[in-house]
Amino acid sequence: MDTREYVEYLLENYHSIRREIAHLRFELQYFKDITPDETLEMLTFSKSVGETVQNSMVSDKTAKIALVYREINKRQNWRAKSEIAVAIRQCEHALDKLDNCIACLPEKFARVVKGIYIDEKTWPQICSEQFIAQRTVSNYRKKAIEEIASIFDSKRIIAD
Repeated sequence: MDTREYVEYLLENYHSIRREIAHLRFELQYFKDITPDETLEMLTFSKSVGETVQNSMVSDKTAKIALVYREINKRQNWRAKSEIAVAIRQCEHALDKLDNCIACLPEKFARVVKGIYIDEKTWPQICSEQFIAQRTVSNYRKKAIEEIASIFDSKRIIAD
């Protein structure tokens, strides 16, 4: 996905990404730790990937599980929480960057982009509010997306 497509994706999904952030925050706030019993169950019913050769009739799987399950349980809980936190940060960063880029646009472009994507207005509403034709709205929208994409690219170069 090139930068322009990414910008369009962010704009078109702006509100659903905001809802996803709220949902992830809720999940993180009320995160229910994986219990040691669930960890034991997962380890007990997991299958080995490679070939195994059993030398004796007694399996040492139970002893290994007993020794490491609490550590694995802690890691699982930490990973689950950190994955949610990372997803929140990534979504927030993308939308904050988009909001910042929209703020950097010329006013006429910013009003059109905000009207279409953020305020979810129809094109006729924007035309009547701004006293411009639909063709002009289309041109402003395209130019705004191009400028936002170029700002995204320039910031990516500076950040990297």
